[in-house]
Amino acid sequence: MTVAHQRASRDLESGDLGHWGRHKAHRQVRETSTEIDRARETWERHGQPYADQLEAARGQLARQAAELEQAQLERQAMLAKRPDVPDRLAELSRAIAHEEELQRRYRYKHIMQREQARQVGIWPAPDTGRGVDL
Repeated sequence: MTVAHQRASRDLESGDLGHWGRHKAHRQVRETSTEIDRARETWERHGQPYADQLEAARGQLARQAAELEQAQLERQAMLAKRPDVPDRLAELSRAIAHEEELQRRYRYKHIMQREQARQVGIWPAPDTGRGVDL
């Protein structure tokens, strides 16, 4: 109920109104009732389906959060049993980063060689990366 509807209903029930006041209060109750009905219909048509979707998404997110929390607990338990794992992972990450840097340098060197050859008018065969050039 809206405040206007409550006020109009209270005025109508008080009995202190004259003829014109009761007529005005009846009209106000009808108008606010109509507004409330329209608002309810709008909610049922547009708001409620969206609220249902949000509630379903909230439930799914809650399940995912619980799964992630469980995985985090399992990870912590595993790391407590195997304290060497973080060091080994860091070592592997460094080795991968080093290998990627070597590959980047190799590609850069070949790009620079091709550019220099192109500038002097030599068109080398494309490097396919297979075998050794003799």
